[in-house]
Amino acid sequence: MGWPDSEPEAGDFEELAQTAHRLIREAEDLVAPITILAQVIVHSAIVWTGPGSEHWRARIAAQQHALVARAEREREAGEALRTCARALEDIVWEARMLKLRRDSALEDYRAALRVMQSRGECLYMPNTPATGPGPMLAGRAEYAAADRELERVAKHRHEVEATCENRIHDLLPDSWAALGRVGSIAGVAPSTLTPAALTAALGYCSEPQIREYLDSLTAAEVATLWPQLPEDLVQRLLHASPHFVGNLNGVPFRVRDEANVLALTRDHEALTDRLAELDGLIITTPAGASITPETPEQIRLIQERNALRERLADLDELWTLFQEGDGRTVKPPRRLIAYEPQAEGPPLVSIALGDLDNAHNISTFIPGMNSSAAHPGGYLQGVKNIIGLDHDQAAVLFLGYRSPDLISVSGEGLAREGAPRFNRLLAGIAAVREGEDTRLNVIGHSYGTTMLAYALSRNRVPISSVTFLGSAGIPPQFRGNSLRVPPSRIFVTEAHGDVLADTGRALSMRWNPEHPDFGVTIFGSDGTTLPDGTVLLPVTDHHAEVRGDGKYSGAYLDRDTEVIRNIKKIIAGRFDDLTPGDDSDATGIRLGPWVWNTDSPGEESDEDSEDG
Repeated sequence: MGWPDSEPEAGDFEELAQTAHRLIREAEDLVAPITILAQVIVHSAIVWTGPGSEHWRARIAAQQHALVARAEREREAGEALRTCARALEDIVWEARMLKLRRDSALEDYRAALRVMQSRGECLYMPNTPATGPGPMLAGRAEYAAADRELERVAKHRHEVEATCENRIHDLLPDSWAALGRVGSIAGVAPSTLTPAALTAALGYCSEPQIREYLDSLTAAEVATLWPQLPEDLVQRLLHASPHFVGNLNGVPFRVRDEANVLALTRDHEALTDRLAELDGLIITTPAGASITPETPEQIRLIQERNALRERLADLDELWTLFQEGDGRTVKPPRRLIAYEPQAEGPPLVSIALGDLDNAHNISTFIPGMNSSAAHPGGYLQGVKNIIGLDHDQAAVLFLGYRSPDLISVSGEGLAREGAPRFNRLLAGIAAVREGEDTRLNVIGHSYGTTMLAYALSRNRVPISSVTFLGSAGIPPQFRGNSLRVPPSRIFVTEAHGDVLADTGRALSMRWNPEHPDFGVTIFGSDGTTLPDGTVLLPVTDHHAEVRGDGKYSGAYLDRDTEVIRNIKKIIAGRFDDLTPGDDSDATGIRLGPWVWNTDSPGEESDEDSEDG
């Protein structure tokens, strides 16, 4: 594992973690043949006796013992690699944070040095802080401390890698090849196949086998492999398994959209056809009859019809947006990049606006309470207000989690449940856009900020900015510096007219990210007039979605609001051009006209840390 000591953050360990997962899974797969061989030995002794049978059973027992040893070796190797991968991921994240801290200190030092040199002092001081005696300019001590911490992290990484290599060396008899594979196509690494070999290998496989193979790969591996697949194989898989292709991370988003629209079309047609069939089976009340002829079968059919009507109602607006590929012809184009039907309630979806495969600037928006795919229109218009018609901008409306209602908004179960789903979306974007200069921004509203706190605390994808709007509260175990994004890139606002946000925090005992202890930047949302005379409209309530005919109604994402103007600056990286915010309610809970003070939340507990 070669890397410069000055770059302990170097490397990507997804492949290492995936190898660990495969080894552990193969060890588990060997349990079945080991058990079968043991049963063969026992039962053969009942029906076959004599020297020949004993010799045969001894050979079978030797094979069984070899499989047991192999399973143990693979499991231990997998555990060693998994432990190493997790430790290295934590080291990489810590090193990146330290470098950000060091870079910030370097900026402070150079700014102080320029001031001193303008006065004729420190003319021969180096442009980078050096060890030894000298004036203690701003940032110098912090720079040296970060440097020392980076040296410690580099040393720790060497120790982790050495420990892992020693464990693997003790486990493997000769080489990695000695472990072999259990014979699954999932053991084929895409990097080892030429396009011709890949076509030949997968061309003989059934759709379930191809799905098994693709499902075993990381998002980055899928992104590498997909362009190599022949078009006829892609179309074959897409039409056979549209739900699978449409939600497979690493697949280009235009392909995912094609697959998901196909899946939506088939689902809508199946529901519509079944509903028409039920209407023909259900006996209606004849004119003038005093009762309805209801039998147990008729009652069952009526219940099924009512359930189908509800499911179709949940799909109606989505179907209107995407039927027959209509979303691709509007500006900016709409793409259905995730579509997961649920047993109950609307499907979980993600809808992209713009060209997600090529845009330089990508934003994701997570709405809060009562949001769902049943009514995405207002949120889509709000997201469109953020990116406009700029071809270099794209955005994703994330409706991929079950949002709470007024009763469940005080809990955090749905936030914990939705966080991994959102992180998979980020991983999919990062895989498709790997190696490109892309800004990735995340924006949350209401309970979406609660879910976003859990997601960011476990996220591994670099984020350019985070924005919280009208937060329903951040769990107390989180601070601005615990979200794996530098606090200088985290922004928050809450309008004075947004009483529901205060209510949500009061009921849940979560805290306001505008609080000074959270340590992030607050921007304005109550309306203002810019120096050039431009009037920015205020947010007047808790809504984020654009309502009615799209005219201004006081929502966070309405056109020409102070919030929209500031979000555009944030996602462009112009953090110094925001209108200032008002944090007068941040140290208390405001319910209507009443305000009472609260202390900042306590320190993070071990239990909360594990949950987060």
